[in-house]
Amino acid sequence: MFIHELTHIERNLRLTQASIELGHSLGATVVAEGVEDSESADILIEMGCDVLQGYHIGRPVVVSDFDAYLDNLMLHPISGQQH
Repeated sequence: MFIHELTHIERNLRLTQASIELGHSLGATVVAEGVEDSESADILIEMGCDVLQGYHIGRPVVVSDFDAYLDNLMLHPISGQQH
């Protein structure tokens, strides 16, 4: 819930950073849900968030289209990501 307006509300930014640090201190993988723009994604990556989910990353797909989605991802990998 802190991801909403992460780039505009200082309190959300601080709560998100604290949540990431707490998760890491407990040995957890931190997942940010609701990432809907590149600016928020960049901030979360800079903060050390482990996994991002949301419309900016990818829209939901039906199971029948998932194989085509994966094939396309393998042909056009995200920069810096290995497959």
